[in-house]
Amino acid sequence: MSLEPRTFESEVSHLSNQGYGLVTSPEGQRFFVRGVWPRDRVRVITTEETEEHYAFAELLEVLSPSPERVPSPCPHAGLKDHDCGGCPWMIVAYPAQLDQKQHRISYALQRAGFAEPPLSPIWPAPQPLGYRSRAQF
Repeated sequence: MSLEPRTFESEVSHLSNQGYGLVTSPEGQRFFVRGVWPRDRVRVITTEETEEHYAFAELLEVLSPSPERVPSPCPHAGLKDHDCGGCPWMIVAYPAQLDQKQHRISYALQRAGFAEPPLSPIWPAPQPLGYRSRAQF
């Protein structure tokens, strides 16, 4: 279904299981947005509708950054035509990345029926940069 592009401001509530930030329009419709982090206040433009309750929007501007946000060390971060896959979370401090990974694992296990998933803390890498690898299941 096509959607007439419009802009709006919103705060990112959380990340989806795909790593998109979730924002809500003034009308209550939810949109997935790349390149944002929870608690970012952003201006977005709607791009396409995909389901009854969710659609996609593109980041236009970070109006007020999340407290975890830091300048990315990757020169390609944020470029629309470059999607190597290693940069999406380099916009936030490493401890926040680890916390979000821990949360995503816990949430996935809870959705699978484990009420209190027994998880050990994620081991941080000795060097947060220079080792990046990515696995998608």
